[in-house]
Amino acid sequence: MTRQKREEYKLYNEGLKLGFIRETYRETTQIHVKRLLSNAYDIEMALNKDLANFNFEQTEEFLKSLNKKSVQSLYSTLSYLRRYVNYAIKKGYVPTRINYCNLFRGSEMLRKYVNFVAENIVDDEDDNLLGKYITRDELHNIIDFCYNPQDAALFGLLFEGVMGIEHEEIRNLRPLDCNLETGEITLTRTLINEKKQEKELVTRKIIIKDSIILSVLEGAIEQKIYEKNNGMNDHLRTKRFELANTGYVFRVSGRGDCGRIKTVNINNRLKKIAILYDNQFLNPKNIWISGQIDYAKALKKQLKIKELKREYYEMINKRFGYDSKYWHTTKTRIIKYI
Repeated sequence: MTRQKREEYKLYNEGLKLGFIRETYRETTQIHVKRLLSNAYDIEMALNKDLANFNFEQTEEFLKSLNKKSVQSLYSTLSYLRRYVNYAIKKGYVPTRINYCNLFRGSEMLRKYVNFVAENIVDDEDDNLLGKYITRDELHNIIDFCYNPQDAALFGLLFEGVMGIEHEEIRNLRPLDCNLETGEITLTRTLINEKKQEKELVTRKIIIKDSIILSVLEGAIEQKIYEKNNGMNDHLRTKRFELANTGYVFRVSGRGDCGRIKTVNINNRLKKIAILYDNQFLNPKNIWISGQIDYAKALKKQLKIKELKREYYEMINKRFGYDSKYWHTTKTRIIKYI
């Protein structure tokens, strides 16, 4: 089947689906969700029922028809579908009030709906995933999913290569290190001076060109109130907390200067979003490696070459704060994705 143009996506029960898309997602994500829901159009027409009213078997057939190439892709897809069905239930379009998408959980179960022929490597308009890694388009979807800019910016910075031991480059980041107009970010980390046998702080600079990442980074700097559970906190006794004024970009709760955010706080925030987004692969290292894949692909395109040589892998390592002598490790890690 030929790929539809954006303006030609067909939606069954169009008013309901467009309402869901516009009320739930930012403009950057709306086309992606519209494209996903349009995949159900033929089945919906044949059954004369909306996707939200599919039973278990019909939902199962729809998932198979998507021809997804990885479990991760299904995790992401189902997160959108669950939200759509919940929306339809809330609007009174589902008499049974049952969301059958909730029954499709766990890697073992989802594997039977995956087409593994393509080696789990996908990167086109219809499926923006790379096995357990993500593309920049999927990164934007995740950023859009995050209610708190403090969380969204973590994903963006990791993708751009900001890391260090125990996330020290993230933990050390101050507003004055971020030139949001030029995209220049100054990063600080600790290295061992082998000659002096002592630790010393060193800085490096990177340029971020992605306006979406820069936008959420600005939001993280300005954010004063943090919403728990990604804003889905109606059931919580304490729904939000005030962020401490510490002088750093990423902060925890408190009114005084409680110092830098801890590594465990960053990991917990990322893990919370991974659970809510229903993608078990969204951990710091995978996001960091995803950024390396994106950088390498862009480099090949810019240079108009088919294969990257050692010097370019060293360049990638420099960008991602990784010792250049380990260039072959980076090559082995990402070669099949580029």
